[in-house]
Amino acid sequence: MNSNLLTEWLKSKTLTDEQARVGNMIFHIPHDGESYLMFKCRRCGFCCSNQKQGALLLTLGDMKRLAKALNYSGIKGFVDAECVWAEVTEPKEVYPLIGLPPVKVKYAGYFLKRFEGENEQTIEEPHRCRFLTAENLCSIYDVRPVVCRKFPYTVLMDDVGVYHAYYVDVPWSLCPGYRGKKHLKLKWLAGWVENLTQGYQEAVETVKNNLIQITSLEEEPKPFSAPRLELTSR
Repeated sequence: MNSNLLTEWLKSKTLTDEQARVGNMIFHIPHDGESYLMFKCRRCGFCCSNQKQGALLLTLGDMKRLAKALNYSGIKGFVDAECVWAEVTEPKEVYPLIGLPPVKVKYAGYFLKRFEGENEQTIEEPHRCRFLTAENLCSIYDVRPVVCRKFPYTVLMDDVGVYHAYYVDVPWSLCPGYRGKKHLKLKWLAGWVENLTQGYQEAVETVKNNLIQITSLEEEPKPFSAPRLELTSR
């Protein structure tokens, strides 16, 4: 196997965008005429080890939770010791989402170091996360970053305030969590709503604080610089 099931479906099947609403969130689930493509994490740890692009972008909420969990007195000390400010590129092929056009975007932000010595040059390289145990379990699971919590979804909000959750196609991922199902598993979807909603809200908050900066969206990148952090009292 050299790709995940989502990638194989998108390349080989004619799919429809089937929508399932849970609370204030609409999930967009690919359907091939017979089965729905569902996802359920198998806790194999594969997405945390040696993925082609495993950069761990942090929200402001992530910084607060991780600073406390790792015994830092404030966010600034945590960021100085545990993070890297860098710019990354999401290539178009990362987002051939069912129901949406592909997007190419560059953004800058603070990334959690996956290993001692992580720097701007290594962010987009494959590396095993230092918080992954020998048993392939996350040692900071309760405070893991939003980017980990929301995989394999991305979330957008429409003009009436409804959240929409889409699968993100990562063609180099070998994630075994996808499987075809004859029926929509609403219980599976319901378990995602809280994390996905929180993740979206934290991302918006972080952008407003200039701690995530969109440097290019289908255009030439704009200059960016790491912001000064004065958030220890928040």
